[in-house]
Amino acid sequence: MILQRQQYYSISICRKLLCEVIGFTLLPAQITELRKEFEKLDVEQSGEISLENLKIVLLRNEGINESFRDRMTDEEVEDIFNSLRLHKADTTVHWHHFLAAGLSECVVDETNHRLAFDKLDHEKKGYIIFEDIVDLTGADSLKRRIPSLRQEWVESVDLCRLGSKIYYDDFVTLVAPPPSSPSVLVGSRD
Repeated sequence: MILQRQQYYSISICRKLLCEVIGFTLLPAQITELRKEFEKLDVEQSGEISLENLKIVLLRNEGINESFRDRMTDEEVEDIFNSLRLHKADTTVHWHHFLAAGLSECVVDETNHRLAFDKLDHEKKGYIIFEDIVDLTGADSLKRRIPSLRQEWVESVDLCRLGSKIYYDDFVTLVAPPPSSPSVLVGSRD
């Protein structure tokens, strides 16, 4: 299974939040391989991945593809860890953040896009706005970040040239996986 390296890190927090909403619409059959990948990295079986445990798996585990393990550094593992975290203050990576980061490894279909969009567009306006994301994720968790998140939102919607609204087709474009980048193969623990 492939653990995406830096492509998720480079997208905005707003896009990460949109991807997280998509993740909640996926059926178990759509995430089987990603779940296995997460379980390999969650060595304590706590439902979270710490930087220390990620280093154990990626730098020391015999199940890693030899060509990547020999070339991977502590700094690269830290970059992977940082790319998976939603907030810089997080000390672990939770399953739903991992799932959002790994969407490119899942078969995401129109049903998933529509369910996620409709969840955000709970007022059935036909578009989503920044406040819809804040409402869904909980303003308390984002309160201190709202100004910077609002700026990221503006930059994201500027890509769609729509002002402050994102319509369904633009939503699908925004949550599409970025182009591929180098990845790390994680083998079994056997």
